[in-house]
Amino acid sequence: MQNHKFIKRATAAMLLVLTALTAHADESSLVLKRTAAENQKMEATLSTDIYKSVPYQDSYEEQEAYQAEETYYVDVPYTETEGYYEDVPYQEQESYLDTEYYTDSEYRCRTETDYERECHQERLCAPRPGEQICQMVEECGQNAHGERICKTRKVCETGPSREDCSDRQVCQNVPRSREVCGYESVQKSRTVTKYRTVTKYRSEYRTRTVTKYRSEARSRTVTRYRTVTKCCVTRYRDEFDHTWNMRVQVVFPANATLLPGEVESLRLSMTGSEQSPDVSVEVLDSVYGYKVARKDIRAASGIVELALVPKYDQSTLGASSIKKIELSGKNEVFNELIIQDSGIKARVLTQYNLRILEKDSNSVVFEGIVGSEKATKDSLAITLPQALPADVDYLIQISATRSGLVLDKTFSFTVTKEVLFQRWKADDFGKKTVTDVRLNEGKESSVLEFKDSGAHPLLETSYKLSVLTKNNESLWTNTYKASEVLDANKKAALEIPAKAFSREEQLVVLLQVQRQGRRLVTAVNFNVSVNKSFINIEELKNADLIHSIGISGIDDVARLTMADALRKNDGVKTTYTVKLSRAGGFLWKDKVAVGEVTIDESKFTQGQLNVPFTELGFTARDLWLYIKPGKILYLDVTAKRTLKETGKVAATITKSVKLEIPY
Repeated sequence: MQNHKFIKRATAAMLLVLTALTAHADESSLVLKRTAAENQKMEATLSTDIYKSVPYQDSYEEQEAYQAEETYYVDVPYTETEGYYEDVPYQEQESYLDTEYYTDSEYRCRTETDYERECHQERLCAPRPGEQICQMVEECGQNAHGERICKTRKVCETGPSREDCSDRQVCQNVPRSREVCGYESVQKSRTVTKYRTVTKYRSEYRTRTVTKYRSEARSRTVTRYRTVTKCCVTRYRDEFDHTWNMRVQVVFPANATLLPGEVESLRLSMTGSEQSPDVSVEVLDSVYGYKVARKDIRAASGIVELALVPKYDQSTLGASSIKKIELSGKNEVFNELIIQDSGIKARVLTQYNLRILEKDSNSVVFEGIVGSEKATKDSLAITLPQALPADVDYLIQISATRSGLVLDKTFSFTVTKEVLFQRWKADDFGKKTVTDVRLNEGKESSVLEFKDSGAHPLLETSYKLSVLTKNNESLWTNTYKASEVLDANKKAALEIPAKAFSREEQLVVLLQVQRQGRRLVTAVNFNVSVNKSFINIEELKNADLIHSIGISGIDDVARLTMADALRKNDGVKTTYTVKLSRAGGFLWKDKVAVGEVTIDESKFTQGQLNVPFTELGFTARDLWLYIKPGKILYLDVTAKRTLKETGKVAATITKSVKLEIPY
């Protein structure tokens, strides 16, 4: 039985191999390419293989049912008693210690300090540079052609310096101490025992009945299926019979001539059957539009005659085929008109009537006529006889007329395009474009440096530099053009004379930037400022400005007092390190530190410091122990003056005082 099946399958395989060797490649569809060298007729042979259906006997597979025994498991419930623990709440009284506050009256004395203002006159002198004296000087020379040319330039000299003196009033607050005694309400505290009810938990044993499961085996009879092979069934296969060949001739219209380089392609395909043959024609790529005028098809040969039909109409080559209209040029002028027209086709002649108008005045700046024969592929580049400025809005009108053998009719259309010159947003040329602003101060003069990436040759950018007081009083001003002060990297360095900073006070260096031009949607105006602090280094080093260092009050109400007569200056930051020590050691001649703290200017009010020691971080215990009547204390104060702009320490002043707390 197995040998019989093998022989049948081998025989079927042999037949399939013989059929494949007899058949040939299918050429029932061919692509014909026609060029200018071809005549009006083209021939091709189409062929296809014909197959016949042949029956044969084959085995087949089938599903067969049979019975089988299988084991399965089920969960069987049963009950069981188990023990567990549960947390049970109960309440209990619990004692705890608490702090109780009460008020008591005590007789106390403290020293209070008042301040009296004392003033005197001081004479202050400062050198002042001489004034600038300018005059116009004419300079002459010869240019490259030997012609005499002259120009006038401004020459300035600085006159002799002088000394300006003025009297000023210097005032300081002088402390006056007095003792004040009396009964005061004092808050005290004591520790007391209190009780509260708390909830606690204890663990108790419990039992409960639970349901559990055990797995038990069972058996059952089931129906299963297996695949069996049986014989026989009749099947059919295709076997090669013969090849059907057809010679086809395609005849083109007499006036459908091609030019050198032009190519047309058509696909011929056999359709129908050998008994009812037919041929289909599909135009893949062509210069002309074609249709089948007549067909004479037989089993062995056929003739297909083509006729011309319109390939394009206004819906395909109308106004929508003008894809781009633009003006092109360099150096802010337009000297070329670019037209991109997808309607430029073979056998289609297009004439363009062109007009360019200024949009605002509606005046004509260019008129002309050009034909599609001047195009390169689908693009026309028309050179303008006169260059047009690029900062003007234009209106371009194109009236096109198309004619040709491949069109259904001659038609015309008009396209209008606005060409607006590129305007720039004001935000792109605003304050963010001025960077790296810094003031470099010198003895003779100062220089304001900055970078202006927003300066552009097509814009008029100007700067106004001023020195102002806090009240906007102008002390000095000057104006500049960006083209005169910016270098190749768009950086500027504007000089400010020393006389502009004659006021010894907080000043503002103000840079006002203005941009104008047709390119901008709106004019740009913005300000950039730098603060100029007048700082007298010698004044910062004056130790006498820190005075009246002392302690007022006793115990935990004691306060630290101090005065700093330095004039308020936003460019200077002062920090104070205060160290409190007591007398100790052998014969009470040594200093024993009690505490140290660092404070800043925020603790001062109009140059005066009067703040409780407890706010500075000193403990109440230390204050009760050491700031007592009759105690000797030491205060060491170190003031550090720092320049905010550079972070450099300009002066460090140390003052020490010995104090005896009065009874």
